[in-house]
Amino acid sequence: RSTGKKKALLVGINYRESPSELRGCINDIMNQKQVLIEHYGFKEADIYMLHEDLVKDRWPYKAAIQEGFRWLYEGAKSGDLL
Repeated sequence: RSTGKKKALLVGINYRESPSELRGCINDIMNQKQVLIEHYGFKEADIYMLHEDLVKDRWPYKAAIQEGFRWLYEGAKSGDLL
């Protein structure tokens, strides 16, 4: 059992309007978020989400994903659950 902070980065990419479009990726991270909250005690504020249904600066582009990892690792220490 973790005794430290709990933080999660969830990224859902459907590649909308592209030849490689996927379906369900955003639904998957929404479900993962609920599992983290309901079964693992995460707080909503400690889950950083990136997907194409959010405002454009939270779309899962390279820079946003890198920023998400910076947020995830910021202040991390032994015992944290990331």
